[in-house]
Amino acid sequence: MFSDDSVIMDCIQNNNESLYKCVIQEWREKNKSCKKQIKAAKIETERNIARESKNNPKLFFKYINDKKLKTESVGPLRNNMGVMVEGDEERANLLNVAFSTVFTQENPLVEDTMRNNVNSFYNVNSLTQEEVRRRLATTKIDKSPGPDGIHPRVLHELCTVIDRPLFLISEDSLKTGYAPQEWRIANVVPIYKKGSNSDPGNYRPVSLTAVVGKIFEGFIRDAILEYLTVHNLITQRQHGFMRDRSCQTNLIGFYEEVSSRLDLGDAVDVVYLDFSKAFDTVPHKRLVYKMRLLGIGENLCIWVILILTCTCITSKKNRKNKQHVPQIDCDIKAGKIVNPEFLAKCPSGCQNGKHRVYGTDIYASFSSICTAAIHSGVIDNAGGKILVRKVAGQSGYKGSFSNGIRSLSLPRWKESFVVAGKGKKGVTYPTVLEYVEVNVETVQREAPAPTVTPTTTTALTTIPATTTTTPEATTPQPTTSRPATTTTTTTTTTTTTTTTTTTTVRPRPPLVRVRDTAASNIHPAYSSVVAASSIVRSPTTYASSRQIQRSNPVPESSNVAPPAAPIWPVETRDTQVSNPRSSISEYDRWVSGFSQSNSRNSESETSWKVVEEAPETKGNANTGNRGAAPNVAVVLVDGWPTDKVEEASRLARESGINIFFVTVEGADDNEKSNVVEPNFVDKAVCRTNGHFSVNIPSWFGLQKIVNPLVKRMCDIDKLVCSKTCLNAADIGFVIDGSSSVGTGNFRTVLQFIANITSEFEISDTDTRIGAVQYTYEQRLEFGFDKYSTKQDVVNAIMRISYWSGGTSTGAAITYASNQLFSKSKPNKRKIMIVITDGRSYDDVRAPAAAAHRSGVIAYAVGVAWAAQDELESIATDPDKDHSFFVDEFDSLYKFVGKIIQNICTEYNSQPRN
Repeated sequence: MFSDDSVIMDCIQNNNESLYKCVIQEWREKNKSCKKQIKAAKIETERNIARESKNNPKLFFKYINDKKLKTESVGPLRNNMGVMVEGDEERANLLNVAFSTVFTQENPLVEDTMRNNVNSFYNVNSLTQEEVRRRLATTKIDKSPGPDGIHPRVLHELCTVIDRPLFLISEDSLKTGYAPQEWRIANVVPIYKKGSNSDPGNYRPVSLTAVVGKIFEGFIRDAILEYLTVHNLITQRQHGFMRDRSCQTNLIGFYEEVSSRLDLGDAVDVVYLDFSKAFDTVPHKRLVYKMRLLGIGENLCIWVILILTCTCITSKKNRKNKQHVPQIDCDIKAGKIVNPEFLAKCPSGCQNGKHRVYGTDIYASFSSICTAAIHSGVIDNAGGKILVRKVAGQSGYKGSFSNGIRSLSLPRWKESFVVAGKGKKGVTYPTVLEYVEVNVETVQREAPAPTVTPTTTTALTTIPATTTTTPEATTPQPTTSRPATTTTTTTTTTTTTTTTTTTTVRPRPPLVRVRDTAASNIHPAYSSVVAASSIVRSPTTYASSRQIQRSNPVPESSNVAPPAAPIWPVETRDTQVSNPRSSISEYDRWVSGFSQSNSRNSESETSWKVVEEAPETKGNANTGNRGAAPNVAVVLVDGWPTDKVEEASRLARESGINIFFVTVEGADDNEKSNVVEPNFVDKAVCRTNGHFSVNIPSWFGLQKIVNPLVKRMCDIDKLVCSKTCLNAADIGFVIDGSSSVGTGNFRTVLQFIANITSEFEISDTDTRIGAVQYTYEQRLEFGFDKYSTKQDVVNAIMRISYWSGGTSTGAAITYASNQLFSKSKPNKRKIMIVITDGRSYDDVRAPAAAAHRSGVIAYAVGVAWAAQDELESIATDPDKDHSFFVDEFDSLYKFVGKIIQNICTEYNSQPRN
């Protein structure tokens, strides 16, 4: 390599440092000469190609194509068993194993002879805003952007604008030792080198990190290197990652030392190591151990540990054929689909329909799949793909309000399901769903022959008859001389005695089919009651069915699961009821239409399906409901209900219905063992203060309680259940308008506030909304009494202009307490929702404590750089229910349902006495 051996001899005669300098100087001169000759030859070649391109264009394009960068995707790989693997996850695992084998596995406390020449620990504290600007200005603009998508040219061109925020971020990172997550994310792509492309060991990882993070890493590296150089902590044998040194300089020095030993006649043993698969790697534990040993400060060590060990890696994947996902309708229930696990696509608008959902997180299979997915937050009202997985039935399902959907409670159900956002990798799901087949059975029987029934009667005295005409489908019988009867008339009469004979023809009993509970809208807990009542009831009246059901006890609905699609044969029954009273008033005649029997031989029929469905019809204009009028339900019960009333009554109360409970002839001592819930009245009524419950010893006293009951129902001030969590609050939003938010993110915050507002009932007498925006200063955007309709409030929210400035959250809380909540109505719950994206410049603890003492319930929503300790100080206890944090503004929407649910849960947990 060297032109003259005398050069080497002169260097050898000197010490090692001189030898090194001589060799390096000679090598640099030769290297420059070679590069110059190569460059001249390349230019001459390209000139020749340009001259020949006129006559031979293929030569030109061949040269151009050879210069193009070729990016080949990773093909099938061979695992250690010799099997070719094609799946993305399997290939990624093979590459990860191959990449990880080059790292040194060792004990962190390795022996090291290096000593610390300083007495104190070193921490970087020389970073200035000018240094940040200089590094941004010298950024190479031809580099590719990292996972954050920020191009180096943007940083270069805006260096004088963004130097201040980047300096603050970097300074905070240095002080805390915390490296931002965005700097620790890398896109890793496996690059094929040489050899078989099916061998994972022939690929090398190329990672691309955020440019901003690399700039700050460069500053840390230079600062640490300067510290090590000043304290003479780097040996002369260090060649890697040193300026003007490389693997070549290391080899030159090594060979020179070996040669000098041989020239002196010394024996030299050389061990040849094949590093054909080696990477530029550093054992992380050894590195951190040496840094601490050399006096590097703890914050810097923690920062390096985070960068090296907490980096999230994402790999680019090859495109693959998309799997077909079957479409389902909004009303499809999980119980109607046979597949245990499947992907499905929900259409848009499923939140608009009234499709029932039972449970939270785990749903009964009686629930609508798409509505359950919206309730769980997997999709929104726009629809989308979901993964449905069947699980075992639960002993209880808890209802909740989430993402605009109210799910119902359920005692138990035979099958459940859960929903997720996307399917598992490598799993193939059915492209066609298999639905449950409903077999409609037909039972044919001969029509009963006409029968002659002797009946004793003369001088018939009749109470005004209750007549019901029920169409019944019949089949003509060829053996019957009279045509089949197409109507059935039921008449209630009272009789006295004499003798005569009448002939009656009993019509053939019809077949009544109870719908599959998985496809009906009947609450599954009451399906057995409804099924039984459909046998004995006329579909248009409740009157006079009491005597029939007393001879047909109804099983307890909570313990009986209805069959999938049964056929119920119905036998006709006589409906004559014996009345012991010969003369009664017109009012008592009306009462007799419900029941005149005091028998307790069997359970009474009290289907709470009526109360269960009351919340759905409450707000329906088609039912005649007036929006401003209180909703009152009067429940009249003879005896006691045979099912549990607590859950249905709770749902009615939370929907704004005031339930009055009138019980007639309660259970005696011998009958109390038959009562399902001994305290069912307290569980059913709006409040347990006695205002909503009336007990009558017998039906004869029913008329006496009419006027007192009417007075109670008309006392609007005492109809406290008209107030719900959605119409009984004054909600004030305290909005961070600091410069760190930005115009685009501020619009996202306003949309988040509008989404929360839209869930409430807005008016002068219902929920009212106010808003305060703050920076260093504060301003009242609008008060509680400014707007009285939901549309006006939403429009006012979206018109709020972005202020920009500092962040004084504590002062803003005090301002909101004085200027906003001081004007709140006494009967309203005061709710403050603070939204901020950073640490406050002032103290928030004292203003938040003062707001709490004044009765304000505070929710804190933090974004990006918000401080968790400040959020917990602002939030009302318990903190976990009133404070929320999200990394970016675009994810704020996830908290809308959670905040509404917490507000309603807190409101509904108030004492009912």
